[in-house]
Amino acid sequence: MGFNKILVLDDDQSALRMLFKILYAEGYEVFTTVNSNNILTLALKYKPSLIITDWDMPGFNGLEVVKAIRSNNQTKNIPVLMYTGKLTSVNDLKTALDAGANDFLRKPADEIEILARVKSQILYYKSLVQVIELEKKISEVKINGLKNELEESKSQLISTKIKLLNSIRKQENLLNKIEELKKVVSERNIVFIDSLLSEMKSFDIEERWREYEIVFSKLNSKFLDNLGKTHPELTPNERRMCIYIRSSLSNKDIAAITLLSPDTIKKAKYRLKKKLVPSGNKELDEYIHSL
Repeated sequence: MGFNKILVLDDDQSALRMLFKILYAEGYEVFTTVNSNNILTLALKYKPSLIITDWDMPGFNGLEVVKAIRSNNQTKNIPVLMYTGKLTSVNDLKTALDAGANDFLRKPADEIEILARVKSQILYYKSLVQVIELEKKISEVKINGLKNELEESKSQLISTKIKLLNSIRKQENLLNKIEELKKVVSERNIVFIDSLLSEMKSFDIEERWREYEIVFSKLNSKFLDNLGKTHPELTPNERRMCIYIRSSLSNKDIAAITLLSPDTIKKAKYRLKKKLVPSGNKELDEYIHSL
């Protein structure tokens, strides 16, 4: 499955042409429409990885578009980015997100911001599809009860981890490019880019964690139960670190996922060892793998 298709809906032809030009130049396959009433039909036909929609339109408005997309099993997981120039208050943002939109972009938006938001949502959707496919496979394994299928699912867990890290590398490259861009733009735009960088980082950390945890939890429920019963005092971050260690991730890999430095990860492991193995008679990795 490719993840480069984008469906854009706007009754403003100039806005539609502008978005098409920006996205097409970036290599996306772009489908456009001014008719909001047929949005579900087009989504089912083109199977996009992202839908960008205006809010204030004749026919279906943006909220009704989101509702239509979320109401269909084949399209309900497609991210929707609300792009509007009229309804731009904080309350409007909350309304859009509560209705099921994944993100909110105010017109007119800078090309850099548009592409950053688009790439972030498509990365999220790609990871989500992979997790859903793996969950489906795991469910089939449980129904059939076949050992070889379970082993295959474990292999897929490893594959998901590799894909996760590859996605992180791509995201890091994007962040690095934006950092380079800061060197040649005005001071006013640097403030905007910094806020965008912060938003992208905070979004991706949690999304990446949730995606991996879903897959891990399916195949390691006994470990998680033992960990919770033996150490109920663990904080969410400490529990997260235990899962990373159980997954045999290196300090460098953990640093990439959490956007922290390897040295910070090393210190966090040291504190965790003091908490879990106060006697010091076992290494932290050995202890966690024994649970």
